Amino acid sequence: MIPNPPTPPPCQAGKVSPPLLIALVLCVLIVSGAAVAGTYFLMRGQDKTTAESKPVKEPLPDPVFVAVEPFTINLQDDSGRVLYVRMSLKVADDKTATYLNSYMPQVRNRILMTVSDQRADELVTSEGKQQLASMLRERIAQPLADGEDPIAVNDVLFTDFIVQ
Repeated sequence: MIPNPPTPPPCQAGKVSPPLLIALVLCVLIVSGAAVAGTYFLMRGQDKTTAESKPVKEPLPDPVFVAVEPFTINLQDDSGRVLYVRMSLKVADDKTATYLNSYMPQVRNRILMTVSDQRADELVTSEGKQQLASMLRERIAQPLADGEDPIAVNDVLFTDFIVQ
């Protein structure tokens, strides 16, 4: 007769031998460490390429404004209404501001002539103010002396605007 081979001891469900448990914990730690290290190196490499590829922004220059003394102007209508207006001109640079200040009597005359042709009922609306600002910008930008280039007036900003 052939003897029966020895039967292994029955497995106990839910119990893991200590050497197997230590091996599993070590594997989990090694895999987790590798994942963290790989992520770190990949992200660090992306930050460098992103930083190198972006152009460095230079700070914007400070805006340059030319203050125009306030006006009280009779408007073009039969009611005798007047406009009190104070404005600033936003210009390209300090050189333009100095130039405009030296020609301020001519600048004020252009403003006065342009505004005095306006009607009060047109100026009380937002659209009317925007159109006036646009007209003034175009008018002031025209050369003040013969043979000169147009003046770089970027915007006309009303700081006071009262129609009475």
